[in-house]
Amino acid sequence: DPYCYIDGVPYTSEQLSGFLLRHLKEEAEAALGDTIKDAVITVPAYFYSREREATLNAARAAGLSVRKIIDEPTAAAMAYGLGHWRENANILVYDLGGGTFDATLVHMGKGGQLSTITTRGNHKLGGRDWDARIEDMLLERFELDTGLDLRSDVDACAIRGMSEDVKKRLSSMGIVKAVAMFSGFGRSETSIFRQEFDENTYDLLEQTGSLCRAVLEEAGLGIRDVADVLLVGGSTRMPQVRAYLQRVFGRSPIMHVNPDEAVALGAAIQ
Repeated sequence: DPYCYIDGVPYTSEQLSGFLLRHLKEEAEAALGDTIKDAVITVPAYFYSREREATLNAARAAGLSVRKIIDEPTAAAMAYGLGHWRENANILVYDLGGGTFDATLVHMGKGGQLSTITTRGNHKLGGRDWDARIEDMLLERFELDTGLDLRSDVDACAIRGMSEDVKKRLSSMGIVKAVAMFSGFGRSETSIFRQEFDENTYDLLEQTGSLCRAVLEEAGLGIRDVADVLLVGGSTRMPQVRAYLQRVFGRSPIMHVNPDEAVALGAAIQ
């Protein structure tokens, strides 16, 4: 079935994936000055035979020969280094991206072989939800300061645009000032403290924690059975994520690999 229509033309998800892979292939070839024929492709752990077959078809349409398809959490664990864990170690991969969250339990078998035990996710939970909370806080404060109704598309879009920047700055600062100009008022300034941001978004963290606990319960394991927690996805840069996982698991998560690149680096190692 078509995933969407563009200018009246139907496109399947497989076709769209092929367009994206071809674009990546061409961009990489331009950067390297070389031809790329082969690929290792990572997919979510919850992709089963139909989704993987569709991914293979998309790659072929993009002119790529697929050497291997591997799970994203397995790739991330490879990037962190297999030497970290002994045989039979259980590793929880905590993947918080911009729009999705996945918790996956990976097991270290004989000879450094990694396998996915179980995975749970929320494909409507991600960094954008944290942005939305900041957006609400900013709108409320700017409205209080200006006396204006700022819920119109133009004003809301302007504030939405600064929300992600405020979030990123809060990762390294305890307080962030936000300044905006509004027609009919002029310049308005407000501040957001990291502590209030953390308190305002704690329920979102709890949603990720519930999925982590569900993964362990499904595998018949407890928190003490997890050797390490790996951070994947740009949204794990928020200090509140590390602090939360420290409280839940009693140890700091591993984060010495760029969380945005961990999956791709693992695929490159493969």
